Amino acid sequence: MYEFQLNTLDREFSELFEEYLPHIGLTMAQAKTSQMRVIPLESSVEATPAVETYNRIRDLVRQQEIISVEPCICRKEQGLLGKPCDRPQEVCLGYGDMAQFYIDNELGRQISVDQALEVLDQAVDG
Repeated sequence: MYEFQLNTLDREFSELFEEYLPHIGLTMAQAKTSQMRVIPLESSVEATPAVETYNRIRDLVRQQEIISVEPCICRKEQGLLGKPCDRPQEVCLGYGDMAQFYIDNELGRQISVDQALEVLDQAVDG
């Protein structure tokens, strides 16, 4: 739900969100995968942690039909809180149905595979 606030994010929301995070065990500086998950009743999900290589990610991007790029809501929020980031702002990628949702709701814009690969290159370059 947080990411869908891109177009309505303001300082008040950002302050309230930051105040809320510790109550669920998160801060913007943490990047733990475990956060909150739903496990279907009487079943389990087998964890298979893996980090894809940069080249594998590029292959996955090349397979996408719909790709969107959005401003980084974390960077936008921190800027509203007086902690601006000097890194590129439009760096979050969406694929498939999620990309279409972002495009349809004017949260992001559609980009080509080549443009998405350029965003990945920006991320590597820092």
